[in-house]
Amino acid sequence: SAPDYHVHGPRYKEMIQHDLFRMGTILGPMLLRYGHMGAYREWLSKNMAVYEETAQASSKDYSIDINEVYWTVWDYVVPLLIQIGAEADGASLQRATGLDSWDDGQG
Repeated sequence: SAPDYHVHGPRYKEMIQHDLFRMGTILGPMLLRYGHMGAYREWLSKNMAVYEETAQASSKDYSIDINEVYWTVWDYVVPLLIQIGAEADGASLQRATGLDSWDDGQG
């Protein structure tokens, strides 16, 4: 089964300072090569649960999970989801991380 945030997340952070499962590095081959949507849905469900549990969208505190959020929203996962026609999932991830809009305080 897929890694569990409460079990594996702290261990990954301790060993390599980031959680590769949450960063979605496995999604490219999983989706583009094998079309494994079931595993992708599990990944999405687990990540959405983490962002909800940590209140990422409302806290806007990216200091602990900057690598995971960056890779998920900007660098890898959302662009991949656009490629496979899953824009709605990408938008959901952006909302869950609080990066669906930008407020620079300039009005």
